[in-house]
Amino acid sequence: MASYHLKLLVYFLVLIVFVLFSSLHHVNSSSTSPREEAHALLNWKDSLHGETPAALSSWVLPPIHANSSHHCRKWFGISCNKAGKVVEINLTNTGLVGTLNSFPFSNLSNLNRLDLSINQLSGPIPP
Repeated sequence: MASYHLKLLVYFLVLIVFVLFSSLHHVNSSSTSPREEAHALLNWKDSLHGETPAALSSWVLPPIHANSSHHCRKWFGISCNKAGKVVEINLTNTGLVGTLNSFPFSNLSNLNRLDLSINQLSGPIPP
C-alpha cells in the first residue's frame, strides 16, 4: 500500500514539474526580444509622414554583432528595464506627424508609459 502511494506521489510531482516547465517555456517563447522591439519601433518610424524629426535620428540599428539592447541606451526617448525591454517612450513635442496605425503596441508588452503629446498624430488608437 505504501509503495502505491509513493508511486502516486512521484507521478504527481512529475506532472507538476512538467506543467510548470511548459508554462515557463510558453511565456519565454511568446515574448518579443529587444531586437524585435527595436525593429517594430523602426517600422513605426518609417510609417510617419514627412521628414523624420531630428529627435529620431538616433533611431538606427547597430551592426548585427552589437548588443541587442542598443536602442535602450542610444535611442532618444526610449527607456528600458534591465532585460533590455522597452518600458517607457517619451517623444513629447518632437514634431511627429502621422498615425498610430503601425505603432507596435502588441510588441511592447513591458511598456508602462507612453507620451506622444504635443505632436501631430491623428486617427484611432489600435487595439
